[in-house]
Amino acid sequence: MSRKVQTEEPKKPAKKPDEQRAYVGPAFKDINSNVVFLGQLPTSLNTAMEECSAFKRLLVDVDDFAKAQNELQNKDNVIFASYKKACEYLKKGGK
Repeated sequence: MSRKVQTEEPKKPAKKPDEQRAYVGPAFKDINSNVVFLGQLPTSLNTAMEECSAFKRLLVDVDDFAKAQNELQNKDNVIFASYKKACEYLKKGGK
C-alpha cells in the first residue's frame, strides 16, 4: 500500500485584524524601532515593505519578539542581515 506524501506547504492562517506584530527594524519617519502594532500597519511601513523586502522580515509575531532581539546581536542570521539591508535602504533615501 502506498502512502500519500504531502507536497504543498501547510497554509498559514490569514492575519487577524487585531493581530499584534512587533517591528524590530531601524527607526524612520513615523516608525520607532521595537514597537508593537495592533491590526493595520502604518502606510510608511507598508511602503517600505513594498520597496525593500528586508522590512518584511523585521516584522515579527510578538511571541517571537525576544528571539528577534537576540538575533540582532548575532551577525549570522536573517534578522541581522535584514536590519543591515533596511539601514542601507534608508541611507539611500528610501521612504
